[in-house]
Amino acid sequence: MATMNPDIRKAWLDYYQSAGYTKITSAPLVHPAFPISFNMSAGLVQVAPIVMQKEKVAPQKYCLVQKCVRYFDIKNVGDSIHLSFFEMPGAFEINNFEEVAVIEKLRAFLTENLEIPNERLWITSFNQDTYQSVTVTQEEKTKEYLTKQFNGRLVYGDMQSNFWIHTADDFTHHASLCGPRIEFFYDLCPDNANSARNPLKNPECFLEIGGIIFIKYFIEPNNPTLQHLPNIASESVVGMERVLSVTEKHPNSVFQTSLFTGLREKLTSLNSSIAENDVQILLDHIKALAFIFADEVIEPNSSGGRGKIVRTLIRTMLMILYVNSLEPKLFFRTFIGEIIALYEDFYPEIRIAESNLYPTLDEQIDIYNETLVKGKRSIEVYKRNRQISEVSETDLDFFKQNYGIDPRVYPILMR
Repeated sequence: MATMNPDIRKAWLDYYQSAGYTKITSAPLVHPAFPISFNMSAGLVQVAPIVMQKEKVAPQKYCLVQKCVRYFDIKNVGDSIHLSFFEMPGAFEINNFEEVAVIEKLRAFLTENLEIPNERLWITSFNQDTYQSVTVTQEEKTKEYLTKQFNGRLVYGDMQSNFWIHTADDFTHHASLCGPRIEFFYDLCPDNANSARNPLKNPECFLEIGGIIFIKYFIEPNNPTLQHLPNIASESVVGMERVLSVTEKHPNSVFQTSLFTGLREKLTSLNSSIAENDVQILLDHIKALAFIFADEVIEPNSSGGRGKIVRTLIRTMLMILYVNSLEPKLFFRTFIGEIIALYEDFYPEIRIAESNLYPTLDEQIDIYNETLVKGKRSIEVYKRNRQISEVSETDLDFFKQNYGIDPRVYPILMR
């Protein structure tokens, strides 16, 4: 199995620990602060209760590598950059920090430690805007630094593009933390002669690889006014898989990195004609399931949000496996083992995924097969009653909504 080169996790933790940050462990994906989904933040579970305290706290600095499942990106998985499971190295400072120093620390990590050329980095930053009659402005020192350091590669955004508002969760007591946001982009098209291009207007030419949020405000549900936090914080993060795609010279696809190449080779050895989109979905979804079930067994047939997310991951994989004539039990057992081997040194808890996940997968395979059998019978009755030999796209959508039969499965099912 291929290993990462360089080791982004170790590089990040060593870098920030040497600067006085205390290392903390990843919060679990299955966390009470996210009762209907999964942890998808770099460390707000640990930091938010501190910044929401009413009394001023002593300055604190933390670093970690957080495992994340972003459920709303599941539908986007299959392109070159979106993942439902990913890792997010993060660093936090609470009180008594300088914005310029925070930004420079992240820039130096990317350009000096990981040797990403500074001239390939573009920045988008909040400048000034109004929210509920409150004018918010980026610090002048910060703007001066950004202008000097990034020159023509700096783009200012507004509330919509560069002001972060976090969705309320239990650990924030139903308040939304918020603040100005700076984003780091890698230039994918350095030879493009269009001098007017920028990450906000031409996203196809840029890969977002990191960002900083200065958490200064909060909004209460019944009071939309921006309120100042007594304890401000900075959050610096990078998307590990995206940064790895840059350092390993595959910036156009996270699925070409060493976190996927060994898995890809194993999968294509089982079916050499499988489509790239299907490869990426299978490898992403099986990782997400392994990490989720390493934390807790989630019942896919439950009515809650977590159950629906898990059911979507499993059903999508089963459909792809069926279409590509891949045996589900062989696939799941092979690739869960491969994922454990790939991640167990850094996440030893992943080892429990096998015992937690196999019974659920076996049950879901049986349910899916029963669904296909019932669906086929229903389709035959449907066609016979309407005296038709072929079905329309509208019919296929009906079968999907009522019997869970994806349109891609239909031609194979009816052979």
